Amino acid sequence: MVSTEEIGLVNKNAVLLDEIKKRQRLLEAIGELTKIITSDANLDNIYETFSEKLRELIDFDRASIALIEGDNIRYFAVSSKIKTERLPGSIYPLKDSNTGWVAIHKKTLIHKDITKKQMLLPINKVKLEEGIRSSIHVPLFYKGEVFGSINLSSLRPGSYGEWEKEVLEQLVGQIAGAIMNASLYKKLQEESRIDTLTGLFNRHYFNKRLDEEIKRWHRNGRVFSLAICDLDYFRDYNNRYGHLAGDKLLREAGELIKSSIREIDLAFRYGGDEFAILLPGVDCDDALRVVKRVQRVFEEEMKRRKIPLTCSFGLASYPIDGAIATDIMNAADTATYRAKELGGNQCISSRILKPTQKEAVSQAKAEETVINILCSLALALELRDIYTYGHSRDVNKYALMLGEATGLSREKLTNLSRASLLHDIGKVGISDEVLFKKGRLSKRDWSKMKKHPVVGAQIIGYIPGLLYCRPTVLHHHERWDGKGYPSGIKGKKIPLEARILAIADAFAAMTSDRPYRPAMSYQDALLKLEKEAGRQFDPELVKVFIGVVKENLLPNDKPC
Repeated sequence: MVSTEEIGLVNKNAVLLDEIKKRQRLLEAIGELTKIITSDANLDNIYETFSEKLRELIDFDRASIALIEGDNIRYFAVSSKIKTERLPGSIYPLKDSNTGWVAIHKKTLIHKDITKKQMLLPINKVKLEEGIRSSIHVPLFYKGEVFGSINLSSLRPGSYGEWEKEVLEQLVGQIAGAIMNASLYKKLQEESRIDTLTGLFNRHYFNKRLDEEIKRWHRNGRVFSLAICDLDYFRDYNNRYGHLAGDKLLREAGELIKSSIREIDLAFRYGGDEFAILLPGVDCDDALRVVKRVQRVFEEEMKRRKIPLTCSFGLASYPIDGAIATDIMNAADTATYRAKELGGNQCISSRILKPTQKEAVSQAKAEETVINILCSLALALELRDIYTYGHSRDVNKYALMLGEATGLSREKLTNLSRASLLHDIGKVGISDEVLFKKGRLSKRDWSKMKKHPVVGAQIIGYIPGLLYCRPTVLHHHERWDGKGYPSGIKGKKIPLEARILAIADAFAAMTSDRPYRPAMSYQDALLKLEKEAGRQFDPELVKVFIGVVKENLLPNDKPC
């Protein structure tokens, strides 16, 4: 018989084996996290990957790296499911922060339940308002000194204890040097993009950000505006009072501009006595309000100091005022020149500098002709196969039904209509052998097929009248869960019109005959959409579409 002592020894060995395996998995995970964090000097490129891997070890709703800069902390990197104003780059007083406590005591701080703290740091009051209930803050050491902290927060109390503390302290011991190097790299990057005289971003960085904003528009359709500011009579001031006084005034002008714009806006030294402001997410009308505020602040300050200086602004918006960077810059420059021609101290939008009505109508007709040619080409593509004939028109019908139900404006419905008719135009570059293959596509053939949204977006991208359709065509094969193509974006990062088109395209395909299967009934197709809601399709849009189809197409208009 086995004795009690022997049974106890077996159990003890089993526990020890489990602990060894647990430690081994921990070391492997820390090794992988260290590999990720050291793979790129620019932490921005890999922080989300790092955060997702860390979440496999420790659950959190918000993770951040905060670095100490004098009397403040700067949020160096943030990954958050919680809506917050503490974004990468934002600054917070060190003395009011958990990082400040960690820096003084040089040890990990755990809040098991913030609601039960009698004395709350100001930062924890902000966290409570955001719904956070527990957090852990681990010091980052470099040469024996704390230079920041890694912070995890949870919406649930009691999320962090000794195990999480041990895991994070082991991890931080491995990656603190890499984070320090990344922060130094970022500091060098920032210095390379700053104008040394004014402290604003320089012209080189302006060119880079302008290109990025244009690319962002092509990804998600977010408009932006550009304002060029020219100081009126600055040359006279410079000649009269000297370059030192002129430089001082340029610095002050830069500070006034920066303090008068929104936090999301970017101010640049454009060259000489010219400045530029990039205003993401706003059209010309909204941008004009911001620019007029800057002009008013500058004028009042110069009057107060009895300096005879004003500023003139020219404003342009993308994509209305051009399809490429130089077009937008030229439009804003031309508007600035016009403002100075009118006597200065003006804000002029490039809209008032458009061609005459006759020229505008002629241009619109020319664009419409090109669009009609493309639509005819799309129809010709469908005519090559009896099974796809009329597909784009069906997609168009369903897309407009859903677009109207979601409350899209007339202008957006027009763009959605054009995009739905042209959504497969990129297939012009795919051979008939691949396009009409009856069996399952090979990996090579599928790779070719997946390129058609990109090709289609490129085809229509050079026509001003179709610029707003480009993101819809490009992203109509993305999936809600991020497993689509070509970009793999997910959720509401996919443009709304592309999400609408994805549902319309799938429904039209399912309810049409194909060589490999007969058409589904509307009821079966709706069930399929419902099943894929939250995976392939936007779940809210699917609900709306099902209601629209049931109201308008069932039971009298269903396919046989």
